[in-house]
Amino acid sequence: MSSLLAQITNPAVADMPAFEGNSGATGALILGKYLAISITTAVALGGLAVLVYFLLGAINWVTAGGDKSKIEKAQQRIIQAFIGFALLIFGVAILGFVGPTFFGLDLLKIDFVNQLAK
Repeated sequence: MSSLLAQITNPAVADMPAFEGNSGATGALILGKYLAISITTAVALGGLAVLVYFLLGAINWVTAGGDKSKIEKAQQRIIQAFIGFALLIFGVAILGFVGPTFFGLDLLKIDFVNQLAK
C-alpha cells in the first residue's frame, strides 16, 4: 500500500481540478487550453505584424521624396504585407475547416476546452 507523502501543485494550472490516478484527461484539457491560447495569440500577433509592416511600407513610400529605389523598396514591403495577410487568412481558414471537420471543435475559440470537460 502506497501513500502520498507530498503533493506538488503547478501554479500555472491552479484552476484545473485535482485528480486521482493517471487517466490523462486533465492533462489533455491543459494541453487543449494552452494550444487554443497559443493559436489565438499567434493569429492576433500575425495580424498586428501585418498592419505594422503595411504602415511602415506606406510611411517609407511617403517619405521617399521621389527616389526610385526607396519607392521600390516601399512597394515591395507593402506587397509582402499583403502576402502575409493572405497567408494569415489562409491559415485561419484552414484551422476553421480542420477543427470542425476532423475534431468537431472550433480551434480558434478557447471555449472548446470546457466542452471537452463535460
